[in-house]
Amino acid sequence: MTLAAQNSELPDECDIDLSQLQDLAQVLPPAALKELMTSFDASFAAAHEKLKAATAVRDLDAAGCEAHDLKSITGNFGMRRLQHIAERIESACKNDNAAELIRLVPEIAVAWAVARERLAEFKVETP
Repeated sequence: MTLAAQNSELPDECDIDLSQLQDLAQVLPPAALKELMTSFDASFAAAHEKLKAATAVRDLDAAGCEAHDLKSITGNFGMRRLQHIAERIESACKNDNAAELIRLVPEIAVAWAVARERLAEFKVETP
């Protein structure tokens, strides 16, 4: 079991659901899918930075909003572990549990590194 799996209580195979990306590849032209994946990367990075900033100042409302955004962003791309962690962060924020928020936020970076490795396995062929 990887560190990411230990931290977020999901088995390794739940890091990313590549079949969700394969489904997108069935309906989108390769160039559009590649652009969407690039946009995803930027959206994820921006939301993650905002989440870290909100956590640093213990702004649970802002952190909860960013966690909600991360949950949506990652869910759309089959990144199950990241989605699960974002759900737990959102729940911690709703329950005014700053300690849990602070504990969970570093897990995002670990899970993101694993997801990026798995995402690299998915090749978008462009003409």
